[in-house]
Amino acid sequence: MPMFVSRAAAWIALVGGIVALFWGLLSVFGTPTPRCEGWRMQPDDVCGARGYAEQLAYETTRMQIESFVALGGGLLLVTAGLLLLARATRAAAEDAGPDTGRRKLLAQQRGWSYRAVDPDVAERYPNVGLSRNAADNDYSRVLSGELDGMPFDVFNHAYTFGVGSGAIRHEETVFLLRLPPCAASFSVEDAGRVMPAELGPPVLTEELRRACTKARVRDWAVVGSTLVYAEAVIPDSRVKRIPARLDDLRTVAAAIPSIVFSGRRID
Repeated sequence: MPMFVSRAAAWIALVGGIVALFWGLLSVFGTPTPRCEGWRMQPDDVCGARGYAEQLAYETTRMQIESFVALGGGLLLVTAGLLLLARATRAAAEDAGPDTGRRKLLAQQRGWSYRAVDPDVAERYPNVGLSRNAADNDYSRVLSGELDGMPFDVFNHAYTFGVGSGAIRHEETVFLLRLPPCAASFSVEDAGRVMPAELGPPVLTEELRRACTKARVRDWAVVGSTLVYAEAVIPDSRVKRIPARLDDLRTVAAAIPSIVFSGRRID
Protein backbone atom coordinates (compact mmCIF):
# COMPACT_ATOMS: atom_id res chain seq x y z
CA MET A 1 0.00 0.00 0.00
CA PRO A 2 1.49 3.37 -0.96
CA MET A 3 2.50 5.45 2.03
CA PHE A 4 0.03 8.31 1.40
CA VAL A 5 -2.82 5.79 1.02
CA SER A 6 -1.79 4.06 4.25
CA ARG A 7 -1.75 7.36 6.14
CA ALA A 8 -5.11 8.41 4.70
CA ALA A 9 -6.65 5.04 5.64
CA ALA A 10 -5.17 5.35 9.14
CA TRP A 11 -6.70 8.79 9.73
CA ILE A 12 -10.06 7.77 8.27
CA ALA A 13 -10.14 4.75 10.61
CA LEU A 14 -9.11 6.88 13.60
CA VAL A 15 -11.72 9.58 12.98
CA GLY A 16 -14.43 7.03 12.25
CA GLY A 17 -13.50 5.06 15.37
CA ILE A 18 -13.56 8.15 17.62
CA VAL A 19 -16.97 9.17 16.26
CA ALA A 20 -18.29 5.62 16.84
CA LEU A 21 -16.91 5.57 20.41
CA PHE A 22 -18.47 8.96 21.14
CA TRP A 23 -21.82 7.77 19.80
CA GLY A 24 -21.56 4.56 21.82
CA LEU A 25 -20.85 6.47 25.04
CA LEU A 26 -23.81 8.76 24.40
CA SER A 27 -25.98 5.67 24.00
CA VAL A 28 -24.66 4.11 27.21
CA PHE A 29 -25.31 7.16 29.35
CA GLY A 30 -28.31 8.45 27.43
CA THR A 31 -31.94 8.07 28.44
CA PRO A 32 -34.17 6.23 25.98
CA THR A 33 -37.31 8.03 24.82
CA PRO A 34 -40.30 5.85 23.89
CA ARG A 35 -41.60 6.90 20.48
CA CYS A 36 -44.38 5.69 18.26
CA GLU A 37 -44.05 6.53 14.55
CA GLY A 38 -41.84 9.46 15.41
CA TRP A 39 -44.10 10.88 18.14
CA ARG A 40 -42.92 11.01 21.73
CA MET A 41 -45.10 8.78 23.89
CA GLN A 42 -46.67 9.77 27.15
CA PRO A 43 -47.14 7.32 30.06
CA ASP A 44 -50.77 6.61 29.12
CA ASP A 45 -50.11 6.16 25.37
CA VAL A 46 -50.28 2.86 23.49
CA CYS A 47 -48.25 2.12 20.35
CA GLY A 48 -49.79 -0.81 18.51
CA ALA A 49 -49.82 -3.64 21.01
CA ARG A 50 -47.19 -2.05 23.28
CA GLY A 51 -47.87 0.30 26.11
CA TYR A 52 -45.52 2.99 27.39
CA ALA A 53 -43.56 0.63 29.69
CA GLU A 54 -43.16 -2.01 26.97
CA GLN A 55 -42.05 0.60 24.42
CA LEU A 56 -39.57 1.98 26.95
CA ALA A 57 -38.11 -1.51 27.48
CA TYR A 58 -37.90 -1.96 23.70
CA GLU A 59 -36.09 1.36 23.20
CA THR A 60 -33.74 0.59 26.10
CA THR A 61 -32.75 -2.76 24.57
CA ARG A 62 -32.29 -1.17 21.16
CA MET A 63 -30.06 1.55 22.63
CA GLN A 64 -27.96 -1.04 24.48
CA ILE A 65 -27.42 -2.99 21.25
CA GLU A 66 -26.49 0.20 19.37
CA SER A 67 -24.03 1.23 22.09
CA PHE A 68 -22.41 -2.24 22.08
CA VAL A 69 -22.01 -2.19 18.28
CA ALA A 70 -20.75 1.40 18.27
CA LEU A 71 -18.24 0.85 21.08
CA GLY A 72 -16.96 -2.43 19.63
CA GLY A 73 -16.71 -1.08 16.09
CA GLY A 74 -15.14 2.17 17.29
CA LEU A 75 -12.52 0.30 19.31
CA LEU A 76 -11.65 -1.87 16.30
CA LEU A 77 -11.39 1.17 14.00
CA VAL A 78 -9.20 3.11 16.45
CA THR A 79 -6.91 0.08 16.90
CA ALA A 80 -6.64 -0.46 13.14
CA GLY A 81 -5.98 3.25 12.59
CA LEU A 82 -3.21 3.35 15.19
CA LEU A 83 -1.59 0.24 13.71
CA LEU A 84 -1.74 1.65 10.16
CA LEU A 85 -0.38 5.00 11.32
CA ALA A 86 2.46 3.32 13.21
CA ARG A 87 3.32 1.20 10.19
CA ALA A 88 3.32 4.20 7.84
CA THR A 89 5.40 6.24 10.27
CA ARG A 90 7.91 3.41 10.68
CA ALA A 91 8.18 2.95 6.91
CA ALA A 92 8.72 6.68 6.41
CA ALA A 93 11.37 6.76 9.11
CA GLU A 94 13.19 3.79 7.62
CA ASP A 95 13.11 5.29 4.16
CA ALA A 96 14.22 8.78 5.18
CA GLY A 97 16.63 7.62 7.84
CA PRO A 98 19.93 5.75 7.72
CA ASP A 99 20.36 2.45 5.96
CA THR A 100 18.62 -0.28 7.98
CA GLY A 101 20.61 -3.08 6.35
CA ARG A 102 17.59 -4.91 4.97
CA ARG A 103 18.68 -4.48 1.36
CA LYS A 104 22.16 -5.71 2.30
CA LEU A 105 20.60 -8.81 3.87
CA LEU A 106 18.49 -9.33 0.74
CA ALA A 107 21.64 -9.15 -1.39
CA GLN A 108 23.36 -11.77 0.79
CA GLN A 109 20.36 -14.08 0.54
CA ARG A 110 20.13 -13.74 -3.25
CA GLY A 111 23.83 -13.74 -4.08
CA TRP A 112 23.75 -10.13 -5.24
CA SER A 113 26.14 -7.30 -4.38
CA TYR A 114 25.22 -4.31 -2.24
CA ARG A 115 26.63 -0.83 -1.83
CA ALA A 116 25.22 1.76 0.55
CA VAL A 117 26.35 4.52 -1.83
CA ASP A 118 27.58 4.15 -5.40
CA PRO A 119 28.34 7.32 -7.38
CA ASP A 120 29.48 5.21 -10.36
CA VAL A 121 25.98 3.98 -11.28
CA ALA A 122 25.53 6.71 -13.90
CA GLU A 123 28.90 5.84 -15.46
CA ARG A 124 27.87 2.20 -15.84
CA TYR A 125 24.81 3.32 -17.81
CA PRO A 126 26.11 6.33 -19.76
CA ASN A 127 23.33 6.29 -22.35
CA VAL A 128 20.40 6.19 -19.94
CA GLY A 129 20.69 9.81 -18.85
CA LEU A 130 20.17 9.32 -15.12
CA SER A 131 21.56 12.75 -14.26
CA ARG A 132 20.16 14.63 -17.25
CA ASN A 133 18.63 18.02 -16.42
CA ALA A 134 19.13 17.42 -12.70
CA ALA A 135 21.67 18.29 -10.01
CA ASP A 136 22.95 16.82 -6.75
CA ASN A 137 22.40 13.26 -7.94
CA ASP A 138 22.76 10.63 -5.24
CA TYR A 139 22.66 6.88 -5.86
CA SER A 140 22.18 4.85 -2.70
CA ARG A 141 21.24 1.38 -1.42
CA VAL A 142 22.40 -0.14 -4.69
CA LEU A 143 21.66 -3.79 -5.46
CA SER A 144 23.44 -5.42 -8.41
CA GLY A 145 23.17 -8.92 -9.81
CA GLU A 146 21.88 -11.02 -12.69
CA LEU A 147 18.38 -12.11 -13.59
CA ASP A 148 18.28 -14.96 -16.11
CA GLY A 149 21.63 -13.76 -17.46
CA MET A 150 20.55 -10.10 -17.57
CA PRO A 151 22.67 -7.83 -15.35
CA PHE A 152 20.62 -5.39 -13.31
CA ASP A 153 20.95 -2.56 -10.81
CA VAL A 154 18.28 -1.39 -8.37
CA PHE A 155 18.88 1.76 -6.34
CA ASN A 156 17.42 4.90 -4.84
CA HIS A 157 18.06 7.95 -7.00
CA ALA A 158 17.72 11.37 -5.36
CA TYR A 159 18.12 14.50 -7.44
CA THR A 160 17.22 18.19 -7.55
CA PHE A 161 15.28 20.08 -10.21
CA GLY A 162 15.48 23.84 -10.44
CA VAL A 163 17.62 26.34 -8.56
CA GLY A 164 17.24 28.57 -5.54
CA SER A 165 13.81 28.79 -3.93
CA GLY A 166 12.29 26.91 -6.88
CA ALA A 167 14.46 23.83 -6.41
CA ILE A 168 12.62 20.58 -5.78
CA ARG A 169 14.24 17.50 -4.29
CA HIS A 170 12.89 14.20 -5.60
CA GLU A 171 13.71 10.56 -4.91
CA GLU A 172 12.63 7.30 -6.53
CA THR A 173 13.63 3.67 -6.77
CA VAL A 174 15.10 2.88 -10.19
CA PHE A 175 15.39 -0.52 -11.89
CA LEU A 176 17.87 -0.96 -14.76
CA LEU A 177 18.09 -4.24 -16.70
CA ARG A 178 20.70 -4.71 -19.43
CA LEU A 179 19.15 -6.18 -22.56
CA PRO A 180 20.80 -7.65 -25.65
CA PRO A 181 21.83 -4.94 -28.16
CA CYS A 182 18.70 -3.11 -29.30
CA ALA A 183 17.95 -1.56 -32.65
CA ALA A 184 15.95 1.33 -31.17
CA SER A 185 15.19 3.32 -28.05
CA PHE A 186 11.56 3.89 -27.07
CA SER A 187 9.25 4.43 -24.13
CA VAL A 188 5.94 2.78 -23.32
CA GLU A 189 3.53 5.11 -21.57
CA ASP A 190 0.59 3.83 -19.53
CA ALA A 191 1.26 0.36 -21.02
CA GLY A 192 -0.57 1.41 -24.16
CA ARG A 193 1.32 4.07 -26.11
CA VAL A 194 4.80 3.97 -27.58
CA MET A 195 6.96 7.01 -28.12
CA PRO A 196 8.07 7.77 -30.76
CA ALA A 197 4.67 6.89 -32.17
CA GLU A 198 6.02 5.38 -35.41
CA LEU A 199 7.57 2.54 -33.39
CA GLY A 200 4.21 1.57 -31.92
CA PRO A 201 3.09 -1.05 -34.47
CA PRO A 202 6.31 -3.13 -34.52
CA VAL A 203 7.04 -2.77 -30.77
CA LEU A 204 3.75 -2.84 -28.86
CA THR A 205 2.49 -6.27 -29.87
CA GLU A 206 -0.48 -7.87 -28.17
CA GLU A 207 1.89 -10.18 -26.32
CA LEU A 208 3.84 -7.25 -24.91
CA ARG A 209 0.65 -5.42 -24.00
CA ARG A 210 -0.63 -8.45 -22.08
CA ALA A 211 2.74 -8.82 -20.33
CA CYS A 212 2.65 -5.19 -19.17
CA THR A 213 -0.87 -5.63 -17.85
CA LYS A 214 -0.06 -8.90 -16.08
CA ALA A 215 3.09 -7.45 -14.51
CA ARG A 216 1.36 -4.15 -13.61
CA VAL A 217 4.20 -2.22 -15.28
CA ARG A 218 2.71 0.89 -16.85
CA ASP A 219 5.52 3.32 -17.74
CA TRP A 220 8.96 2.08 -18.79
CA ALA A 221 11.53 2.57 -21.52
CA VAL A 222 14.32 0.95 -23.45
CA VAL A 223 17.30 3.32 -23.69
CA GLY A 224 20.73 2.32 -24.86
CA SER A 225 19.86 -1.40 -24.68
CA THR A 226 18.73 -0.94 -21.06
CA LEU A 227 15.23 -1.45 -19.73
CA VAL A 228 14.50 1.51 -17.44
CA TYR A 229 11.73 1.56 -14.85
CA ALA A 230 11.18 3.80 -11.82
CA GLU A 231 8.57 4.07 -9.09
CA ALA A 232 8.06 5.76 -5.72
CA VAL A 233 10.80 4.95 -3.23
CA ILE A 234 10.52 1.39 -1.91
CA PRO A 235 11.14 1.68 1.85
CA ASP A 236 13.32 -0.86 3.60
CA SER A 237 10.21 -2.13 5.40
CA ARG A 238 8.95 -3.41 2.00
CA VAL A 239 12.24 -4.74 0.64
CA LYS A 240 10.56 -7.94 -0.58
CA ARG A 241 8.90 -5.84 -3.25
CA ILE A 242 12.24 -5.51 -5.06
CA PRO A 243 12.65 -9.14 -6.21
CA ALA A 244 8.93 -9.26 -6.99
CA ARG A 245 9.23 -6.19 -9.20
CA LEU A 246 12.34 -7.63 -10.87
CA ASP A 247 10.27 -10.70 -11.78
CA ASP A 248 7.62 -8.38 -13.24
CA LEU A 249 10.23 -6.62 -15.36
CA ARG A 250 11.65 -9.95 -16.51
CA THR A 251 8.15 -10.84 -17.75
CA VAL A 252 8.02 -7.59 -19.71
CA ALA A 253 11.54 -8.01 -21.12
CA ALA A 254 10.72 -11.53 -22.29
CA ALA A 255 7.73 -10.18 -24.24
CA ILE A 256 9.64 -7.47 -26.13
CA PRO A 257 9.39 -8.50 -29.80
CA SER A 258 12.47 -9.99 -31.42
CA ILE A 259 12.59 -7.22 -34.02
CA VAL A 260 13.92 -4.92 -31.28
CA PHE A 261 16.97 -7.18 -30.95
CA SER A 262 17.37 -8.01 -34.64
CA GLY A 263 20.20 -5.58 -35.21
CA ARG A 264 18.22 -4.01 -38.03
CA ARG A 265 17.44 -0.42 -37.24
CA ILE A 266 13.75 0.23 -36.55
CA ASP A 267 12.52 3.53 -37.97
